[in-house]
Amino acid sequence: MSHREGSLRPPFRKTEGDALVVRSAVDASAKRSAKEGGRHPALSDEQIGRLRAVISQRIDRPLTLRDLAGAAGLSESYFVRAFKRSFGVTPYHYVLCERVALAQSLIRSGGASLSEVARRSGFPDARRMGRTFRQLVGHSPTRMKREG
Repeated sequence: MSHREGSLRPPFRKTEGDALVVRSAVDASAKRSAKEGGRHPALSDEQIGRLRAVISQRIDRPLTLRDLAGAAGLSESYFVRAFKRSFGVTPYHYVLCERVALAQSLIRSGGASLSEVARRSGFPDARRMGRTFRQLVGHSPTRMKREG
């Protein structure tokens, strides 16, 4: 299932989503991919660790495919195949899910405006965050903030 088909949508909607749900869904998909075998190799544990660290450290800034492939020490085209094999989703979708999980955490902790949450989560603005949030979680960040 491609990210356009909403591959992570059901786990988010069942539990209101958080970082643990995102990682669990992605990790489960990665385990499935690894078991299926195939000709495209997966990333090593060391590469996965580096990528998670880079994404976590730079989540509030734009992350390019070049940045991520460089962190893994691979060409961009090879990296995309290996990443998808390891995580079950594209690098773009994974980063979006991490950003939404961070946004959810910031909203739950309270105190920050949605514009500030968007900025700290790496979205260009609150409107873009809202659109992505609704696609992955099933409701708006405003609703989540209102419901506490």
